Amino acid sequence: YMKQSGVRGMVSWCVLALFLVKMIYLSYQTGMSGITFYAFADVIFIMVYVMFGISVVPVLKKMILFQINHGNYKNASKVYRVIGALLLVVSLVVSGVLLVFSSRVSVIIFQTKLCSFLFKLVAVALFCWIVMSALKGYLEGLGNAMPGICAEVFAHATSLVVTMIAQPVFAENGRKVAAVMRQDSYAYAYAACSGMLGLAIGGLVGVLFMLLVCSLFGKEIRRRVRSDEARKTDSAQDILWNFSGNWFKNVPTENIGVFLAGVLFVLYAHFSGNAEDGAGIIYIGMVVPGIVTALLATQISSPYAR
Repeated sequence: YMKQSGVRGMVSWCVLALFLVKMIYLSYQTGMSGITFYAFADVIFIMVYVMFGISVVPVLKKMILFQINHGNYKNASKVYRVIGALLLVVSLVVSGVLLVFSSRVSVIIFQTKLCSFLFKLVAVALFCWIVMSALKGYLEGLGNAMPGICAEVFAHATSLVVTMIAQPVFAENGRKVAAVMRQDSYAYAYAACSGMLGLAIGGLVGVLFMLLVCSLFGKEIRRRVRSDEARKTDSAQDILWNFSGNWFKNVPTENIGVFLAGVLFVLYAHFSGNAEDGAGIIYIGMVVPGIVTALLATQISSPYAR
């Protein structure tokens, strides 16, 4: 447990470095106008991902670990199936709403439809990252956090590489569209799509890696479930009730700052009426220090938490 926590602490800084390189690259290639479009899409992604991804991992982990510590492998397996199905439905609903109403969301935030494709990529990215969180919580509940740590690094590294490859292509298409529509904002909006495409494909890579690991663990897990002599397992209703209680207890207290910042950021875009360069500067000044502060606070307080 201590070794895995130490690795997690170091990997968190590695992921932050990959994120910073991506932001520096996008800032250099697209300017603050491009970063502004990416910022609003990323804020939507972060708000939903924190709610149904990051917040779910510790809850699912604790519920599975509790069952395994009592030798209830059938219950542990059922907990994963029930909550995994719930998260799959939630991710499909959220992603489906964004896909179908992407133009409407773009109009609400930017008062224009030019970001509809950007929000469609957000929908795909959310689906992949929420599914990856469910698999991550499951394996951590089984006592192995390393696959989730590796998947996160692979996902962010892939996101950086895909962004660097796709950015020139999106930027060129954006310039052509902007020339036809006679609106420069299209060029910046298209260029920002490369960053969100990288996030979506990175999430897909993370999901595929986690599925591979789960398949490797599958035989041993099934053996443990078959060896469990329990005749009765908890009902799906009890599992969902327990999960929702723990989830509602964790989300408001740990992530209220993220929600408030995200809401204020979106309101700023809506009432400004367009994507101003200042929003990109606010995003970089808000997200980067926020991540660094959160990492430091988590690692400093972790010995006391244990």
